Amino acid sequence: MRFPTHWNRVAISLIFACAIPLSATDLTTLSLEDLSNLDVTSVSKTPQKLQQAAAAVYVITQEDIHRSGVTSIPEALRLAPGVEVERIDANNWSIGIRGFTGGLLSQLSRSVLVLMDGRAVYNPLFAGTYWDVQNYPLEDIDRIEVVRGPGGTLWGANAVNGVINIITKNSKDTQGGLVTAGAGSEERAFGTTRYGGHIGASGNYRVYGTYFDEDASFHANNDNFDAWHLGQSGFRSDWVISKEDQLTVQGDIYRGRAGETAGSTDSTNLFGANLLSRWSRTFDSKTGFTLQAYYDRTDRSLSALSVSEGRNTEDLDFQDRFALPGRQDIVWGAGYRITADQTVSPVGVQVFDPADRTLQTYNTFLQDTVAIIPDRFSFIAGTKLENNDYSGLELQPSVRLLGTLTDRQTVWSAVSRAVRTPSRIDRDIDLNGEFTGNGVGSEKVIAYELGYRAEPWSRLSLDVSGFYNDYSDLETIETTLPITTVPIPFANNMEGYSEGVETALDVQVLSWWRMRGTYSLTDMRLRTKADSIDTFSAALSEGETLRHTASLHWLFDLPHHTEIDPVLRYASKLAFPNTPAFAGLDTPAYAELDLRVAWHVTHDLELALVGQNLLHDHHAEFSTASTTSEIQRGIYGKMTWTWGR
Repeated sequence: MRFPTHWNRVAISLIFACAIPLSATDLTTLSLEDLSNLDVTSVSKTPQKLQQAAAAVYVITQEDIHRSGVTSIPEALRLAPGVEVERIDANNWSIGIRGFTGGLLSQLSRSVLVLMDGRAVYNPLFAGTYWDVQNYPLEDIDRIEVVRGPGGTLWGANAVNGVINIITKNSKDTQGGLVTAGAGSEERAFGTTRYGGHIGASGNYRVYGTYFDEDASFHANNDNFDAWHLGQSGFRSDWVISKEDQLTVQGDIYRGRAGETAGSTDSTNLFGANLLSRWSRTFDSKTGFTLQAYYDRTDRSLSALSVSEGRNTEDLDFQDRFALPGRQDIVWGAGYRITADQTVSPVGVQVFDPADRTLQTYNTFLQDTVAIIPDRFSFIAGTKLENNDYSGLELQPSVRLLGTLTDRQTVWSAVSRAVRTPSRIDRDIDLNGEFTGNGVGSEKVIAYELGYRAEPWSRLSLDVSGFYNDYSDLETIETTLPITTVPIPFANNMEGYSEGVETALDVQVLSWWRMRGTYSLTDMRLRTKADSIDTFSAALSEGETLRHTASLHWLFDLPHHTEIDPVLRYASKLAFPNTPAFAGLDTPAYAELDLRVAWHVTHDLELALVGQNLLHDHHAEFSTASTTSEIQRGIYGKMTWTWGR
């Protein structure tokens, strides 16, 4: 869809036209004080106030998601500092925290652990997260907790650079009905239906169904291969069994298709289902345990790699918390996971050997929080022991300090170790009867972090963190481009560091006007060892890392129940060495504007018009060796109707 050439000026003018004091109503559901007192669980696996978390954690709230006008979880992640989100095409994103957005498989977030209500969605075949099937209804997400920095002490392997924990609403908070429907130039059609009710005197439930149909991105040759559609349904139920006991049972099922390969009519077939149960017993604020179990099934055909994958995963996790004399708060736990895949390759070719493999992981962890000076200074130490079938026993310790300078200021520091364990693509690729990486081990990082949080005034909050990550044994491909060697020899011959700073600012300018801003700087320097002949892996990881990212989200509450919410974001250039191997991969810096205008017709009915990527007809965010897709300007309308709340 093409807009008039003057649209850029019109969009920018709208922003400034809105900055007129027309109303004195409260802007958002959560005040700055509410946000600082928000409970987060991803840092210590137990609820704690955001202001008291000894880690670089940022919470994307339901209000942020709703008022930014995003239509997917990857888009929502742009709101967090330190998270790099580069859209590859209509159905793929390259997402990383503090660098390492992809590598050879750019869309898989290989160094970030992603969780959905405690269920890991990290895929051990190709090492990462398939973002095109993380399609939970955005209206039912309570918050997204983004922990920047290693999370291996509590969450285990592959939480090297961070943890993204997507937490959905308790079913008691989604009573009654919800219907959303919309359509636009890029979001061709989408909608959600959800209904929630009571189960006797102690239980609640919700059921939902959601669907979307996404248009292909822009291609200069009109090869619109990457259109995408997906349907998903599911349920969640929550019971208060007794004063101490709570039970949650939930599940989802999805099916869809995503275009994958330029120049091909093939698509990736997507199917998956999961079932999760969690029992929690709480005796008091410092004592209780949780037992969680889930089953996950995924089926995926990969036309680009000519291989199909089916996977069954079963996971059992126990966690206990109690207090000890000496002002000590102990959290410990243990877990077991078994995952079995079945791969199907083209006739006469075997991509993975063995074609089917079962992997098992055992783990236990312990973390001790010592209040050296109550409410002022705490020491936190812990470690995770985890055994996997590829690299054996892994140790992932961390030490943290938390100081409360005043009731409105905290400072923290941390030293942590984390690992990314080998996946099947690292160890089991078989080309012409030759293996690629029998000796590949875990990638390792030792991270040093320092952070400061403050709420100097009731209308201003500030969060600043700095980091230095020391990487070793990073994976290399011991050949040169173009790759002609069979087998492709993987090894652990790269090392280096990344360093940077991240800031988040939240300002209640006036009662009707709020601003949230973020800025991140990441500098990465990698090198291969002297005996390595890999000439491109270091340059690839550095080139795919955004040095500067920034965002500014305005939220305006205007008369007549109207909201106007612009989001301005910036990403610096992706620059690669000037060699034939990387020709055409540079991506220019860009700034983009999204704008949401909403009218609450009644208490139960909202109409919204959203424009996305308004500053350009189309622009590239990421390039691959095979194709460059560009993200188009788009506009969509949306209706949200609720009843019985």
